[in-house]
Amino acid sequence: MSGDIRMKYHAGKSAMARLSVMLFFAFIHGGCSKGPEPSLECEEIGGITMVTIPAGSFRMGYDFISGDDDDGVARYYPDEQPVHTVTLRSFQIGSTEITREQYLSVMENDPSSFEGESDLPVTNVGATRALEFCNRMSELSGLEPCYDPATGKCDFDKNGFRLPTEAEWEYSCRGGTTTHFNSGNERADLERAGWFLDNSGGHPHSVGGKEPNAWGLYDMHGNVWESCYDGYDETFAFGNYPESPVADPTGHDNFNLRIIRGGGWYSEASECRSAVRGAFWTGGGSSWLGFRVARSIR
Repeated sequence: MSGDIRMKYHAGKSAMARLSVMLFFAFIHGGCSKGPEPSLECEEIGGITMVTIPAGSFRMGYDFISGDDDDGVARYYPDEQPVHTVTLRSFQIGSTEITREQYLSVMENDPSSFEGESDLPVTNVGATRALEFCNRMSELSGLEPCYDPATGKCDFDKNGFRLPTEAEWEYSCRGGTTTHFNSGNERADLERAGWFLDNSGGHPHSVGGKEPNAWGLYDMHGNVWESCYDGYDETFAFGNYPESPVADPTGHDNFNLRIIRGGGWYSEASECRSAVRGAFWTGGGSSWLGFRVARSIR
């Protein structure tokens, strides 16, 4: 287990010019990448492919069963319990993690820990910077900014870019599956869907290079951990999922730590499962931490 990941246990004119280029690029290339389910809709906003996720319910979390971990995939992490039913309204989520190019075009800087291809996921970006990106991207796109810069709280009635809640993230990641990964239960299934310790070579990779899930989302497992909106409740040693069914949960508003999801390029297979939760300092950043965006479509 990567100890620092499981820490819960222990815009200017030039930006507008670049955004115009991104919009033109999206237009001339056209098309939305989709998964096996042809009914899902998607659209390009400022060069970001946003997939419309259908409303529905799912079982969030994982009930560990002794003997499941023969392949080093299913480990017992108490904060994944109790498994509970979550119902969500429809929303949009990015088909990929935000890239270096997308971040640079909006924020006019690239804090990434890795140089190379422009379509690498941006790294060394914690939740604070991600929220700033979302608000600025919303303004440049003619949408309503969601975040209060002073508190970091989100107005979910606004239509601008935001981080997904962790419930939205897990629902999107699973894409209707109940297996450890959206591609199956085995380590070999993860190999097809994500970059992690066994196959990454010690660095992140260009987004969209692995198999998408059924809803056309890439790199939900591995590549970089992704910040979610939810704050982590530090008064509970192992988190505190509710036992009763919930609808559209937004988590805790203690934003010293934010929930992170998905595992990264240096994560063990067990840390890349759909149900695994991490937490990271809101104001921090790391070579293994990035984000993807979401939108409310009320």
